[in-house]
Amino acid sequence: MSLKLRIKQAFCTIAAVVMVGGAAFAATPSDVYQEAAQHMTENPQGEYTVHMALNLPMVGSANVDNVIDVQKDPFRTKSTTTVDVFGKKSGDPITTYIEQNGDTLNVYYEENKDNKTTWKKTTQKLDSARPITESIHKTNHPMAGVKSVAAAGMNRYTVVYDSQKLYAETDKTKWQDAGYTKEQINTAENVLQALQKAGDITAVVTIDPATKRISRVTMPLTSQLRGMALAVVDTVKTTDANKAVIQQFIKYSDVDMTIDCNELPKGIDIAVPAAVKAQAKEEKSAVTKK
Repeated sequence: MSLKLRIKQAFCTIAAVVMVGGAAFAATPSDVYQEAAQHMTENPQGEYTVHMALNLPMVGSANVDNVIDVQKDPFRTKSTTTVDVFGKKSGDPITTYIEQNGDTLNVYYEENKDNKTTWKKTTQKLDSARPITESIHKTNHPMAGVKSVAAAGMNRYTVVYDSQKLYAETDKTKWQDAGYTKEQINTAENVLQALQKAGDITAVVTIDPATKRISRVTMPLTSQLRGMALAVVDTVKTTDANKAVIQQFIKYSDVDMTIDCNELPKGIDIAVPAAVKAQAKEEKSAVTKK
């Protein structure tokens, strides 16, 4: 064998090894999703726009838009919700502020009644003064409720979430310890069990390869919405005839949700305005962290 042929053969062998090695260590769709989800939980700061589109039988459509600005440290959020029913805005936007002050979480929210807006405040005690976002990412593994991840092209991934992970019998004890009322626990149990029966949730998740963060999540929630709404109707105090009408209406409705994730706008101030703090009336919190 000539020297030239030997050199050529050696290069072919090296190329084959590199190709096999590259295939063995290439990131799987699950790896890509887990990395992006981990980034989001470790650094949730950003602006999240949640859009829900509801199509109602024989009535038309309704849209709910919720813009949530999140600041990591100090932990603050500002949430603004607008509702559009049949092409017309339904009332003024509703704003909620949440801020962490040491081991205390303060929530300020608007209450509209008789065309008058008032501000209310609830206070929740936390386990410690460390940033709440730190606790969230340490106690929630990004793949804990994920059944499968598959590539869908164009930096998109189809992610199936296990609905059975939404609720366990032991959750009731946690809710009781947290201070929830019996009625709240029963409602939460009924809703979560209904979501489990509706089946797994499938979402299309777009991941920015440059930042390795999730940029968009889209998911059809028709079966989940129906199951959840029907469970809530069962708890409403009304006649069986009224329940039947509402249930039929729900069965033919559908809903889709899209979440766009972006950086927090530069220069934005999401601190609770002094005027809101001055007006806010202290309300007894339904949940007190022990």
